[in-house]
Amino acid sequence: MATPKYMVFNGDVVPFADAKVHIASPAVKYGIGVFEGVRGYWNEQQRQLYVFRLREHMERLKQSMKLLRLEDNYSLEDLEDGVLRMIRANEFRTTIQMRVMAILDGIETERHGTGPVTLCIQGSPKEPHKFLDRGLTAGTSSWVRPSDNSLPVRVKCNANYVNGRLAELEAKAGGFDRAILLNSRGKVSEGPGATIFVIRKGRPMTPNTTSDILESITRESLMAILKDEFDLATEQRDLDRSEIYAADEAFICGTLAEVSPIVSLDGVPVGDGKVGPLTRALQQKYLDIAYGRSNKHPEWRTAVYGGG
Repeated sequence: MATPKYMVFNGDVVPFADAKVHIASPAVKYGIGVFEGVRGYWNEQQRQLYVFRLREHMERLKQSMKLLRLEDNYSLEDLEDGVLRMIRANEFRTTIQMRVMAILDGIETERHGTGPVTLCIQGSPKEPHKFLDRGLTAGTSSWVRPSDNSLPVRVKCNANYVNGRLAELEAKAGGFDRAILLNSRGKVSEGPGATIFVIRKGRPMTPNTTSDILESITRESLMAILKDEFDLATEQRDLDRSEIYAADEAFICGTLAEVSPIVSLDGVPVGDGKVGPLTRALQQKYLDIAYGRSNKHPEWRTAVYGGG
């Protein structure tokens, strides 16, 4: 992956190599910071790059900053403008993955400090996920998703991802592509960095937002598409692990995962062990909207270069 030329650092476009924080900062010592992963989709025919659901991602970033009690001196417009300036400075004309980070800085800042906060916006080219076509194998992790009373997952906090790292390492050691985590009540929560859907007898289901999951923007988008395009309402409730075994189809979803089919869990085939027809159709609808190949939901796309 090529190193980009520029980042936005505290509101300024700077060379990538000049965007630095001190090793003694709380962001490095304790992982105190929040972030958003954002995708930009390049439409070659239109010669346009679309940022997917930029406003919603920046709203969630500000929510995470509020819940972690970090100083927030940026408006939504400031954040959105920073993303667009970073893209234009790098002249990206390919599909990209971006990260917008608000981290607790300062070499003398204590762990309970609220500032100073450094804002970093970076991006780099990103190829389509390798699991989109063939699907992935998943394993149920022995690690448990943190509860809202210990480390709220609805805060997209850097430190929260250590839990996902442990689950991913365990899954890889067990020969699986991805992990699925249960919550402290033994119900299905989500995967590291991705929420989960199952399809049973034509009905989509997903854990509710009180199942210790991130309030996923992709999840919300897919529920809207399922309703608008397939006339299917998604059931949001507690989900048992055995319901995934019994499902006809299943997939994980997220900004990076997009719509990645699950073909087995713990070695048990999901459905016939192949990518299901509804998952494939939903994946195509989602990507068509994100890339601007469909005229549906134009409010979800922000054109970078004008004319989109």
